[in-house]
Formats: sequence, C-alpha cells, structure tokens
Amino acid sequence: MCRYEEIVKTTNDIYKLDCRFSSIQVDDLYESMKSRSNEPETYGLETFVEQIDEKTGKSKFVSNGITTIKGNKAYITWAKYQNNPYFCKPEKLK
Repeated sequence: MCRYEEIVKTTNDIYKLDCRFSSIQVDDLYESMKSRSNEPETYGLETFVEQIDEKTGKSKFVSNGITTIKGNKAYITWAKYQNNPYFCKPEKLK
C-alpha cells in the first residue's frame, strides 16, 4: 500500500484526507499523470455520504449520486480516488 495525506480547506471547514492506494491504483495514477493530453474530459463522478447503521452503530458509505466533473486525465483520475471513501477517508479537523 502507498499512503497519501492531504489537508483540504473549504470556506467553512478543514479536512484531513488519508488515502491508501494499492499498486493497481498507484499505476493508474502514474499512467494518468504521464498522459500528455490536456484535452478536457467530462466524467460522471460518484459521490458518497456516510451513514450510521442504527442497529450496529457502525458507519458505512453509500452512493449519493453522480456529479459531473471536467478536467484532464490526471485530474479526473485523482478525483475518482480522492472522492471515494474506500480509498481516501476524510476526517473533519475544524
């Protein structure tokens, strides 16, 4: 596993993003960054929300729909992983 951490600031909050990538995801990210194409692509990015199971009290992430993003291949590949809580878990700091 390859680990990546990032602090993300929004207008109201600060989050720590803790990512863990397997060799497959690392290779995908590397190949997308090697791409020389700057042509913007449109991609349907799946979004997730955290839910607490009422019976067990455990949290899980469920799909919250699709949002459209636009960018080059590297941007889209990073967005796919950073917005997927199974690879990158957000932790609210403030």
